[in-house]
Amino acid sequence: GATASAGKTVGIQNFAFHPGTLKVKRGTSVTFANSSNTAHTATSGSFDTKRIAPGKSKLVQFSQRGTFAYHCKIHPFMKGKIVVE
Repeated sequence: GATASAGKTVGIQNFAFHPGTLKVKRGTSVTFANSSNTAHTATSGSFDTKRIAPGKSKLVQFSQRGTFAYHCKIHPFMKGKIVVE
């Protein structure tokens, strides 16, 4: 099973994902944490957090290697990338 130390976080603040590119090991869970005052999503071809309300978060597990570019459906100029090694 996964341990707490295996998790990583992408913060959502000021209409941007922080960090913009996150490198993780295969099997890592990534928390998308929205600390802004408006809803956002983290959406790619292989995952979709749906709407993350202000102050809330969603967890996505990455079990396949590759580079996963994502964006916010509500604010398409917001872009990020998860690189799974």
